[in-house]
Amino acid sequence: MEKVESSRFFLAGITRLQLRGGSLQATIPAMVVKRLGLGESDKVAFFIDNKHKFALIVNAKYAEVITAFGSGSLAFSISKELSEKLRHTDA
Repeated sequence: MEKVESSRFFLAGITRLQLRGGSLQATIPAMVVKRLGLGESDKVAFFIDNKHKFALIVNAKYAEVITAFGSGSLAFSISKELSEKLRHTDA
């Protein structure tokens, strides 16, 4: 997969969801595991941006640090080109 970079973030992988025991599961790409410092049995936390329909995944040990900032915005922007590429990707 082509790596798409910006000054703030880049697309690190796309994965399919699988139904397992009533939950949807996804494999976390190796690059994400490395960048987040994840290991077996670690926990991850998800932050949802309802307005922009984004989810952020973080190493759970940092979740309390992030939520300590209160209900402030974690919003970010992406280029129009990356937005179009993501919209038309058949993952």
